[in-house]
Amino acid sequence: MNSETLKEQWTEKGYFVVPKLLNFDRVQELRLIGDRILNQWIQESSNPSEAANLTNMAFLTEPRYFKQHPQQLTQLLNLISDENILDIIETICDFTLLFHNTQYFFNPANKTRNGDWHRDQQFDAANEKIEQLRMQNTVGIHLHIAFLPDNNLEYIPGSPTRWDSPEEIEIRPIH
Repeated sequence: MNSETLKEQWTEKGYFVVPKLLNFDRVQELRLIGDRILNQWIQESSNPSEAANLTNMAFLTEPRYFKQHPQQLTQLLNLISDENILDIIETICDFTLLFHNTQYFFNPANKTRNGDWHRDQQFDAANEKIEQLRMQNTVGIHLHIAFLPDNNLEYIPGSPTRWDSPEEIEIRPIH
């Protein structure tokens, strides 16, 4: 996929898919690190059963996860800043990029759920007006690296450019 096509898809749809962006060995390396951190996160949780039945955890680069595995922090940061990834992001952006965080998505241990419609801005906004203002001034780019084929992530094309529908507001998680 060429740079022009990526930028067009990003502008028109708000997303694009790049199959096999990272080689298999690097993806497996990332998965092993993520799985180890996930297990530590669940064990450290005040309610491990509840934590294991969520769908994601954030902030994989926290120092506590690397006290016993310092070399894995370097591996993880190198994967996050892979040249292939940065080249694509720079292709679609006309502004300076800042790294925010990492999230690790996983299947719930033994419960099913429909998921949650949300906008990332909502979690830091005190109210809808602030959130709507942030929509106009902030762009969030999510790079989703799939370890397994799944249908757990759904993106609504055009949703970053408009406010939520009544159905979307209804299924939002509480701030």
